[in-house]
Amino acid sequence: MANQSRLSTASISAPVPGSFLIDDTLMPSQAETHGESWLCIVGEDLRDDIGVQDSSKALKLKIAYSVEAKIPDEVPSGCNLVFVLSDFESALFERLWNKVRALRTSRVRILGPPCLHYCATANVPLPLTRRPIYSLNMSGLPICFMGFRSNEKKEMDLLVTRVRYMGADVRTDISEVSYVIAMGVTSSRYEKAVALGKCIMSPKWVYSCWERRNDPNVRATDDDLLQLRLTPFTELTLSFCGFSDDDRHQMESFCEINGGTPVAYGEACTHIVCSSDMVSQPDSIPQGAVAVKADWFWESIQICACSNVNLHLFQDKLAMTPTRSPGYLTVNHTSSPSPRHSRKHTPSFIFQSPAAVPRTHSLSTFATSTPPSYTDAVGEEPKVEMAECPAAAKLKKKLAERRNKCIELQETEINYVAILNYIVKNFVDPLEMPNQRGGAILNPEEVKEIFYPLPQLAALHQKMLTDLQSRFSAPTITDSTCFGDILLSHVDEMIRIYPIFINFYEARQECVLQKSKSNPRFTAFMQLRYSEAAKLHGPFSKQKLTELLITPVQRMPRYLLLLEGIIKLTAEEHSDKQQLTEALAGFKTAAQRINDDKRIAEDRIKILNLPNLVEGLPPTTVNSSRTIIDLVSNLVLVEASDGENLEIPVCLIIFNDSIEITKRRVDSVSMDDFNSAGTPRTSGKRVLRHIDFILLTEIKRMLRFYTDKETTAGDLFGMALSGGCNNSSQSSLSLAAATPQEQWIVFRTLNCQNMPAATQTTNIISTLVKARESVVCTEPKLLVQPVPCSKLPFYEESGTDHATPNGLTKAIKGARSKARRVTRVFSQQFHRIDHKHSHTNL
Repeated sequence: MANQSRLSTASISAPVPGSFLIDDTLMPSQAETHGESWLCIVGEDLRDDIGVQDSSKALKLKIAYSVEAKIPDEVPSGCNLVFVLSDFESALFERLWNKVRALRTSRVRILGPPCLHYCATANVPLPLTRRPIYSLNMSGLPICFMGFRSNEKKEMDLLVTRVRYMGADVRTDISEVSYVIAMGVTSSRYEKAVALGKCIMSPKWVYSCWERRNDPNVRATDDDLLQLRLTPFTELTLSFCGFSDDDRHQMESFCEINGGTPVAYGEACTHIVCSSDMVSQPDSIPQGAVAVKADWFWESIQICACSNVNLHLFQDKLAMTPTRSPGYLTVNHTSSPSPRHSRKHTPSFIFQSPAAVPRTHSLSTFATSTPPSYTDAVGEEPKVEMAECPAAAKLKKKLAERRNKCIELQETEINYVAILNYIVKNFVDPLEMPNQRGGAILNPEEVKEIFYPLPQLAALHQKMLTDLQSRFSAPTITDSTCFGDILLSHVDEMIRIYPIFINFYEARQECVLQKSKSNPRFTAFMQLRYSEAAKLHGPFSKQKLTELLITPVQRMPRYLLLLEGIIKLTAEEHSDKQQLTEALAGFKTAAQRINDDKRIAEDRIKILNLPNLVEGLPPTTVNSSRTIIDLVSNLVLVEASDGENLEIPVCLIIFNDSIEITKRRVDSVSMDDFNSAGTPRTSGKRVLRHIDFILLTEIKRMLRFYTDKETTAGDLFGMALSGGCNNSSQSSLSLAAATPQEQWIVFRTLNCQNMPAATQTTNIISTLVKARESVVCTEPKLLVQPVPCSKLPFYEESGTDHATPNGLTKAIKGARSKARRVTRVFSQQFHRIDHKHSHTNL
């Protein structure tokens, strides 16, 4: 590979003298453009082509026909003649091109049908060029070729010919072109192209454009074609050293996606990618291989080009450690600044606000020493210690604690603003930057989904911090300093911005994790940001983006705690007492607004995820005004069919105005399934299937069944619906015994480890009663009516102490062997209730 010479467009002939560029097309001199224009259609396949004839009429060209590569007799000499061929790879084209090339004039040209159609549609003149042009897919694109070996000259000639057939301008100087076509990343000119920021394409780009040459609407700069870049690790073999198994597997996968070949450590390779945790060179480096940092790997993926290896060579950290001289114990106090004065020069202060004043005292210092305001007011303390009265000492301690709380508010705000600015500067701004190397890493919608409205939040808190620092600066801080008005002036903006960010925090986290797995360039971008932070040893060097994004979520409760502590330590007669109280009320309003909006957003997500979980769900079920109150999955629907009893495992989705009855395809369903994206847990099937949809207003009363031997049958309950067979709900159940009066639906609660069936039944009935009462406020309360089990036709007394459904075991076995229709149990005799049991409420 290395011993073969490379070819480039330096060996390609320059454009024909006397020609120049007009409108991105190679044009001849004006002396060659006068005269009458004729269109000669060559070949039988285009003679009856209606599109070619319509295009020639639109361009106002006279038409002549030729079977062979000859000028028709009706074409006068000295005119502008345009040959139109459908195949630029045929022997007929070669003969015609040889004749036209010998004339060395642009009065005779060869064009393809797509070029003719494009000019007629766009109402532009035909390109005047001495080279044949089949289409204008690459019209006006300056292109350079490089990195082709001597045995690949034939392929390079073919590529050059095809790009010229599509209107491209082939040049030799890399600095004059926008696109470079290369075969590999080891060429000497490749590094120059990368340094100049050129778009380096693979030969597949040319082949793909040529395959779509007959489409006049296709441009080589279309997004789908620009994806055919030369992968950054083409012709490279990479080995990874010092990484964990998970990281190594991920990097090997990304290596293959980007054209490289991953090999095990110790095998022959071109590059050894070393982890940042390594302190010394790898034990064995194969001949011809080079050890590089992990930043080289991630940077190459991010910019879609192989980065300069010389900038990322791995160096032995032990060898780089400076050795101390024998006189290192001597301290020069005149030239070395003290740690206190040099703290602002350390990397840990890089992310602090420019207006921030470095701390010179800890909180414990303020709590135990005399506050600065007292010292400024009375001067130096006397040498003789004087005893203070208990009241004065208590007041002094309280004022010192209040001052410490104020300082804590300022310092936590400094750190918070630093985190927000760090996210905006290192993540948001680079991702939103136009003209990114290798194209945009994320589209604007994805950037907004992850970070919006963090820039607005950072600007808001930066302004608030500046105002607080003007009040809390060291020369002017006193016990009477007021800052409640500053907080109060920013509360309304916080109420507007914070819910937007916090309500979809989980979706932001999920989006970051998903993009890290599916988008190698985004993963590389993140790894480079983490690596840069680690080099600076800053306060965020060990924090991931997902950890930084949770900071705004935690900030609002922190405000409440700090303000409550400050107000508690503020005297009633203090001038800032009222404003601080109002600010605290504003922050509580903001927190409540955030909680309410977040609950509404979560409810909407659950509703939107319903079609992903329930098969056959009616479209009208998904409604923005509808919320899920409860989910009951530990139930079976008891029904009678063909003289047998069946129990269908069901799940009740209780809304604020209705009930969705679904059949369970899994053992259990929880609210977590509705909070997630709704991916089916069973292969190819959703976890639930729609059975029926009931409005809460259709429920006349709840039924609680009992036996003759016991007070209640704790596991059986039902709903009495109004309307009978004329029920307004679009039921998917077959009505076996419907009457105009009412219809019953009977359920049986299954036992679980956490709660007995009787308790579950009571809770379910209570939830349904409360939900219906919230919808129907004017009607009487929903009654819970006791009903003897003997009223159920499928229920019989057994020889045991408990009553069980007749043939229940047989029915369950039958349900497993064949499908059963789900029916509602109706009977007019159900309406005849034993009046010795009074109607009772839950």
